[in-house]
Amino acid sequence: MIALLSAADNDDYSFVDQNFQPESLQTWGKRGSVINVEMRRYRESVLGGLVEDGYTIIDADDVDDDESGAVMESVKAASVDLYAAECKAIANSVELSPTELKKLQDKCQILL
Repeated sequence: MIALLSAADNDDYSFVDQNFQPESLQTWGKRGSVINVEMRRYRESVLGGLVEDGYTIIDADDVDDDESGAVMESVKAASVDLYAAECKAIANSVELSPTELKKLQDKCQILL
């Protein structure tokens, strides 16, 4: 496996111990192959995943102009409603005291 990788991209993988957990290397190689095939068929992979998640896929070429316009208006209306709800939630949020703000800023510094 390592020899094939070396030949493919001319990198030196001689430092890798080929006898150390060969099943891990094989699994890694097989998973890489699956990912490469999925990337070649990216659109089909994404659509298949959406179908598996329960979404209904509609081909845009099969939709008439009236229906697509209605969908666009529905999406725009939902976007406006969600934005208004977010603005309202921000306006109604509790204002932090200077002490609480300082505590949160200190926590952020620790995480960074």
